[in-house]
Amino acid sequence: MYKKNLSLALVASIFVQILSPMISVSFADSPKTSINTKTSSSSSVRVSKQMSDRLKKQQQRLSSLGNPSEYTRAEIAWDKTQNPSAIRNLRKKSSKNIVADTQAVLKDFSSLYGSGTTKTPDVRLKNQLVSKETNEKHARMKQYYNGLEIVNKDIIAHTDENGEIYQIDGQYAPGINISTVAKITADQELSIGQKEFSLKKEFKVSEKPTLVIYPYASENLLAWRYVIEYNDPKE
Repeated sequence: MYKKNLSLALVASIFVQILSPMISVSFADSPKTSINTKTSSSSSVRVSKQMSDRLKKQQQRLSSLGNPSEYTRAEIAWDKTQNPSAIRNLRKKSSKNIVADTQAVLKDFSSLYGSGTTKTPDVRLKNQLVSKETNEKHARMKQYYNGLEIVNKDIIAHTDENGEIYQIDGQYAPGINISTVAKITADQELSIGQKEFSLKKEFKVSEKPTLVIYPYASENLLAWRYVIEYNDPKE
């Protein structure tokens, strides 16, 4: 059975097919910031200056946090969009609630993500791994905006044996501000996908349309997500 992870059809009537897995987050190799002032490339110099400015802002932000002892050794790893992909060397005191503690850290660092929001992040636990040897925990959470899941924006929090968060990985998205009212209905969108794949063998809809927030390029789009399965040995 071939499973087409379709769909994400944009509610602005633009049809988008997502052929890669819906969740494909990797943070382990996120590079730390380095400033190269000897490069001959003007674009590299520009990026380096931007990163330097961001580092200065980072230090200012770290020094102004309400609980400096928890963040004084914090290190930031940046992604290609110059947003944090990981916050390391944290010592966030445990409240025995890993979701609440993660929300608190993300809120404290929100300015580094280009947002001055004071709202508590809407992150919800998806799954959690606990080490039997060390009792360390690794919790994956999904982000939501006005009750809708933000696709491919998982947050992963890591705690030590005492429950203190020492690292957070992921792409926090605090600056979303879009309408969540769809311009086409779920049935209308589903009919578009059904027409495209109706000639496939053993065609069926295995996951009905659900409204989600879909980050695309530099935008955040309202989208319908659904899954169509069919049998095609050639694909």
